[in-house]
Amino acid sequence: MIREALYKITENCPCNCAFCDARKKYDSIFNKTQIKLEDWIKISDDLITNGMEVAIISGGEALLEEKTTFSLIKYLQTNGVYVVLNVSGVLFNNNDILERLKQNYPNLLVFSVDSSDAKQHDDNRSILGLFDRIEKSIKYLKRNQNYPIAIRTVITKQNFRQLPKILEQFNEIGIDCIKFTNIENDIEKKYTLSIEELEEFDTIIRNEMIYTLNKCKFQDENLKKESVLKIKNLLSKENIAYSELSNGIFAPKMVGKTKCDLIERFITIQSNGAVLPCCESEHHYEPVLGNLKEESLNKILSSDVYKNFIYNRPRYCNKCTEWQNIQINFTDMGKKVNQR
Repeated sequence: MIREALYKITENCPCNCAFCDARKKYDSIFNKTQIKLEDWIKISDDLITNGMEVAIISGGEALLEEKTTFSLIKYLQTNGVYVVLNVSGVLFNNNDILERLKQNYPNLLVFSVDSSDAKQHDDNRSILGLFDRIEKSIKYLKRNQNYPIAIRTVITKQNFRQLPKILEQFNEIGIDCIKFTNIENDIEKKYTLSIEELEEFDTIIRNEMIYTLNKCKFQDENLKKESVLKIKNLLSKENIAYSELSNGIFAPKMVGKTKCDLIERFITIQSNGAVLPCCESEHHYEPVLGNLKEESLNKILSSDVYKNFIYNRPRYCNKCTEWQNIQINFTDMGKKVNQR
């Protein structure tokens, strides 16, 4: 059963983030096109029939295709699916789109935040004033009806010292959870933490994050205890050697004939309908398991390509960050996507 699916509505995006390849893929692989709303509805019906519980609508910037995105949110929720919407905040330059969003609100809205420093965040995204736009939007939505909101921060050598501040800063304005993920496919090691930086994280930053968490507002004490435990295990040398982490190897055991449990619960659907098995596979664009615009999910899941992939790990699987990504829950509003 596929529990969760990532919908890549478009790879197009106004941002030009330093470590993102979406715009490049939009021009090359997808030739600046994407499938239509009726295709996504057909795909959704197929996935819902096969047990999908969570849909993550993303991009690029999904709100560039506003009609498709808002219509899908409503359709999926009507059919009992928990919907997450990933956004950059770049289009939230006035309250008009926020008002339309409120009428088509996902179960969880997730903003990407790269830094606690506004200038650094804006420089990384190549959009002046974006950080301020995100903060204002979160405050507006929380003030209006306490809408469920999260942020997602990719841990890099440029921001890892800011993680305690990010926790404090966004807890203060009332977000429900923070997703800390790790940099993927950083071949040139521009963003991957070095051994020395990992040691600094382990001996200094981790303690600062735990200290900050103990000052943060949580819905209940159990969520706080759970969050502290997650930080204790984040990038822990007891789990993976720093010599491997510093080389972008987050899942050293994911090699050869190893079975990946994530594969049978999760798929990524590209903006042309093509199915990839996971987020890591997006960077390599293989194996393409099939196309849901043209064939059923059951046909794809019963194909030799899919069956072979379940037990045969491509070389890139040891770089999968999924097992080192965490979600800090200040409330229980985002706990539906706490697991994969």
